[in-house]
Amino acid sequence: MREVPGAPGALTLPIDRSWDGAAVPGGTGLVAALTATPEAMVVVAEGPVHAAALAPDAPPGTRVDRLWTFDVVECFFRASDGRYLELELGVAGHYLALRFSGPRELDDALAQPPIECRLEVREGRWRHEARVPRHWFPEPIDAIAAFAIEAGRHYAADPVGGAVPDFHRTHAYRAARIPSWESSRAQR
Repeated sequence: MREVPGAPGALTLPIDRSWDGAAVPGGTGLVAALTATPEAMVVVAEGPVHAAALAPDAPPGTRVDRLWTFDVVECFFRASDGRYLELELGVAGHYLALRFSGPRELDDALAQPPIECRLEVREGRWRHEARVPRHWFPEPIDAIAAFAIEAGRHYAADPVGGAVPDFHRTHAYRAARIPSWESSRAQR
């Protein structure tokens, strides 16, 4: 079972397989890293800079609808009752957060307030860090998944099966927990 630690640790998820589980020759270099704080989840997405990267025409730090049509890293956080949060971090510093009551059943577009984002590009890599408020997450988290879309290709840390790329196959996410959030819930 995966565990998301508190700072300074991080659960690192290499997104190094094709969506269907096939090996990617040379790898992708795409990674998601998760760190829990009492008030938020710090999510870091990073990967190699590509000249043909697809990004929206909006300022960095902006919430962009349909961000999945561009190059992104996507993290999904599922609660034990089936609700889940989808967080997308774009290669140019954009984000999208959506909360679902079940597979593809949108509950909340989470448009306000904006989340804190920071983009760095250096040495041929981009790094997008977002601080997502804890109250946006359904709890208790029991599974986590990470995916990416790059130049129209779909990748996964853990492929979820199916005949076509579908990152909302929540029943196939890997078991995970956030120990510090569990203990703070128990103290309430």
